[in-house]
Amino acid sequence: MFEFWNSLPEELKLECIKWMDLKTRVRLGGTCHKERLLVPRAEKLIVFSLHIDAVSFANGALRFSLDSSNGDDLWPEFKNEDQIQKAGKPLLSFIFQNSVVHELSNLGTDDRNREMLVGLKSSKPFDIRKIAGQAPFNFFQKCAPNCFRIVDFHNLCDSSPLSIEELMELPSFQAAKLWRLQFKECHDFGACVAKKWIQLDVDVKSTMEFRYVGEDRTINDFVKEMGAIDIVERTDILVRFKTRNQKKHMTMRRMHWVNETYLFTLAVIPADLEEKNYESYIDL
Repeated sequence: MFEFWNSLPEELKLECIKWMDLKTRVRLGGTCHKERLLVPRAEKLIVFSLHIDAVSFANGALRFSLDSSNGDDLWPEFKNEDQIQKAGKPLLSFIFQNSVVHELSNLGTDDRNREMLVGLKSSKPFDIRKIAGQAPFNFFQKCAPNCFRIVDFHNLCDSSPLSIEELMELPSFQAAKLWRLQFKECHDFGACVAKKWIQLDVDVKSTMEFRYVGEDRTINDFVKEMGAIDIVERTDILVRFKTRNQKKHMTMRRMHWVNETYLFTLAVIPADLEEKNYESYIDL
């Protein structure tokens, strides 16, 4: 087939590219200018999972694994900063722009993990269905509107936390239904997240955790931040209230974690859930 590639009309070339694996698409995109423009027009590759390996950052290297519908099972490794900048980031940019990524996993807490996703080229929005771990704010800005369905995002060890308010309003998150968020702290006690979840009608078992040091932060602070809510149950450590969906409630719970630190957990639960079964929805 490739012997007569230049004789094929564009329609047939695009049909051929649809069946190419990632390696072949990358090589084709690195040929003449005409083919380089043709690859992004082809049907997107389906990437089941893309995992950035945090362990390999210990020696300054980067490794990530990829599993796709066209048979790719790759473990490329870039051993130094020069290789990362010249080959690693361009390869990730190519993947994100020419694939539908069902799950992106970036679970490390090292700043270099986040740095890997900074400065990626984005002539087309990135189409990612699930994000697990962490990423810089400008990466989410490059993602397609309404692309995320599942968000499993942690930021506990981040020295420069994302603005939760800004994160919740990004177009890429407006169709996300299942959430797991972890932050160091929230200046509004998670009220902006709770209000957004009510608006989006997110799925049961969506949770958010954050921490405060000191005994002066209480459930009452959260209730004040929320404003007018229809409270079903209220104690010193928990408040349960209704959402717009009659089948769903929310709870905010405060519990002692360690030393002078308290853990606050926001959770979406079924409206008919009995108190004795709270733990199965709050401690996930």
